[in-house]
Amino acid sequence: MRIVDVAGATCVQPSLEATFSAYQVQYSPGSDRLWWVAATDPAETSQTLWLADAGAQYPVAVTSGPFLGGSFAPDGQSIYVSHAGENSALGWIDVNASPPVEKILSTNRGDIGLLGSRRAVFVDHFNAQDGNGELVLVEVATGASQLLARAVTSVSVSGRGEAEGTDVAYAVRGRAGSSRDGLWLTTLPP
Repeated sequence: MRIVDVAGATCVQPSLEATFSAYQVQYSPGSDRLWWVAATDPAETSQTLWLADAGAQYPVAVTSGPFLGGSFAPDGQSIYVSHAGENSALGWIDVNASPPVEKILSTNRGDIGLLGSRRAVFVDHFNAQDGNGELVLVEVATGASQLLARAVTSVSVSGRGEAEGTDVAYAVRGRAGSSRDGLWLTTLPP
């Protein structure tokens, strides 16, 4: 990874350790921070998510593991981290904490409907055999979780909003057919 300042005719390369085989990068919505995922070994069996200023200077390793991905929250004050593998975990990092530390929201998640600034909506406790799990609303700062529905296969949140009353559509399909299977509509609770 290299940062090129075309106007100033300079090129800066952050630490090689932090940028070895970088494969995913994102600026914060305010363009004041940058995170990226880079391999930690030549075989690329493990990755590290790095957080730095907008010029990729002063990088800090915030989490590591195989198959990482991420996304800034809409307000840019946190990063959601996805860990893929046998189980798909979901974490959250407060970028203003010193040092930033990942908090795990789910160790086995399915579909994601919303990754907001304060709240997240996703299928938790995902059962790969049944292809479903529990639809939950999580207050990310506290980790408090509210169960919204069971046997959910997918979810979508209208307009990516996280306020009370925002529309949520989800599909239910149990192991054995039932009258609960189908498309359901609800709104986000307070």
